Amino acid sequence: MFFPLQKGLFALGLTLLIAPLAAAQSTLPVTEIRWFNFNPADRWQDLWFTVPDQDTTTVVNRSKLRRYDVHLARMVELSHYLCQRQRQVEGYQWQYEAANGNIDMGTFRISCRLAREITTAYGFAGSERAVVQKTSASFDRPAIKTEVWTVPKLNFAGTKENRWVGFVQKFPPTQISGQNQAMQPMPLTKLLPQLKRKTTVPILLPSEIFKSDLPIDYDLQGDRDRYELSLYLTPGCRAGACYVGSFTAERQGRLTSAPEVTELNSRDTFRKIQLANGIEGIYVNTCGAYCTAAVEWQLQGVVYRVVGKNGYQPYLVKLANAAIRSGAR
Repeated sequence: MFFPLQKGLFALGLTLLIAPLAAAQSTLPVTEIRWFNFNPADRWQDLWFTVPDQDTTTVVNRSKLRRYDVHLARMVELSHYLCQRQRQVEGYQWQYEAANGNIDMGTFRISCRLAREITTAYGFAGSERAVVQKTSASFDRPAIKTEVWTVPKLNFAGTKENRWVGFVQKFPPTQISGQNQAMQPMPLTKLLPQLKRKTTVPILLPSEIFKSDLPIDYDLQGDRDRYELSLYLTPGCRAGACYVGSFTAERQGRLTSAPEVTELNSRDTFRKIQLANGIEGIYVNTCGAYCTAAVEWQLQGVVYRVVGKNGYQPYLVKLANAAIRSGAR
């Protein structure tokens, strides 16, 4: 597929960034903690842990712990906190994202048993405030509810830092979506001449798209101040069921603005993100019968968008960055 569909945990949706959040006693900022599609009957609960860090290997202050190590500790702390309150739950699956969701760090399954063993071995030292966006599986309004928890922190005094670093090295994620996703060339030699006859807008396109099991059919629309290159899975089909994604540009276009919280359902997302060449961008995801996601940015008075049906943020960002780095065609 052009934009690979998410499977399992990834199919549940994406996160919402209302504003950068940071726990009161934490030295590390957290973009968001999102508890997805909460259903008390589920044995495994799904949560997103999203941080702003582009590089999670940076050492924290003067400790031996990397930001990655501290983030994993935080997931264990939160899992233990929740396990004490949901006795019927077996554990928690954490989707760990860096760079405000641009980088998929993988899924971590933390059982209540593992969380209990770790907290017993390390003990606690102080506590930390966690702000959690909780969504209901029923998609009732308000679909997103904010909860504030005070969560005990693991004690890494003395030799415990070294022990924790060793544990993390042996605790890899269960999966990283699309880590080895194959790519295929985009037929630019065919498409570019057609686009240039339709528009004067500088054309930004990647050289490759994600590999599809079915032939990709391209549809080109445009005028002097805009263009749209849409991709469909079935030749000749232009219905929503066949639509996969698009690349668009509009001179004097308008970037999507932050929606009101009351207008969002539990899968909707709005984030400010960083793109290639230092360009500020937006990731937005809106859901109805299916979700439509987009990465947007503005360059020299033109608003560009990479759009994907059920699009996953790291995939869209990869295509947007490739288009930006390629320069005007």
